[in-house]
This record gives sequence, structure tokens and C-alpha cells, in this order.
Amino acid sequence: MYLGKMLKVPQAVIEVMPSAWVARVPVQDIAWQPWYWTALIGVLLLALGYIGYRRRDFTS
Repeated sequence: MYLGKMLKVPQAVIEVMPSAWVARVPVQDIAWQPWYWTALIGVLLLALGYIGYRRRDFTS
């Protein structure tokens, strides 16, 4: 987290954020596995949202 140290955010909170999982480009080599996991979780959440939207129950 960019402002984490300035705002005195606990390290545990910073490590939960997806931006802490990926490498700092171009300082470090790119670690592709966190990118894949983040993309996979995003696609799964998108699919769940779509399914929930299609199954909504409106009574009129």
C-alpha cells in the first residue's frame, strides 16, 4: 500500500491487499502466480455476480 506507512496501517492489513501480492515493477522481476490468482478470483466473483443477477427474484 502506497500510503500505508504514512497512515500507520498495520502490516497485516497491507499484506491482505492485492497490490501487496504483486511485484513492484520494474524494481523486481514479475511474479506471475499472484497475477493469475488475482485474475482467477476476479473472474469467479464476476461469474457469481452474474449468476446472482440472473437468479434474482422480483415479485410484482
